[in-house]
Amino acid sequence: MNLAKIAERLQAALCQRGRRIRVNRMQYYTDDGRCRTMYQVCERVKNATSGKESMEVYCKTSRMVDVVFTLRELYKGGD
Repeated sequence: MNLAKIAERLQAALCQRGRRIRVNRMQYYTDDGRCRTMYQVCERVKNATSGKESMEVYCKTSRMVDVVFTLRELYKGGD
């Protein structure tokens, strides 16, 4: 099973627990002209005092392995 599928399943499991975790993908070019993908794991959270929503970023990396590990930690209960 590839890492993208594992991340998708962990994201679906977190969704069943009521957490709306997003995995954003952004592409950029390096200095030598190669295209790279940057992953960002984030969640929209609501501030208890002011009531405003903000985006909390848990991980920003170019490795899919780090995304899977971050989602696993969120699933296990560590924030």
